[in-house]
Amino acid sequence: MFHFAKLRLARRADPPKDAWRRLAEQVALDRASRRSESRARIALTLTQDAELRWTLADTGVIHLHGRDGRGRHVPAVWRAPEDFDRDRVRALFRRLASGALVELEGLWRTRDVRGTPLIDFVAQYITLDADPPVP
Repeated sequence: MFHFAKLRLARRADPPKDAWRRLAEQVALDRASRRSESRARIALTLTQDAELRWTLADTGVIHLHGRDGRGRHVPAVWRAPEDFDRDRVRALFRRLASGALVELEGLWRTRDVRGTPLIDFVAQYITLDADPPVP
């Protein structure tokens, strides 16, 4: 027979006192990494609405298709930082409609898809209108 008075409830452990400090350090490292990888800058006029996808780790990924100043088609991808929640990613996504002018900072990536080399842009920062860049 169970003696319920002796059962203890599992209590949620309090987060460590330095959890916020560690999170701030991770965010700072992510921003520094993004800044160091931002070797190129392009301005795009989006030719279609952006596509928003979620990874299994719940990270937002936005795919962009646009034309640069010379009229060339440029596919681009932007991965949200870990400190961005879904609402913040969706707020950015809603502003990326066809015809929007965006400035991207990042790097060019070459990848092989079924034997065909493809070049796309990996955006580290997105700038819309006169807003500050979004990491």
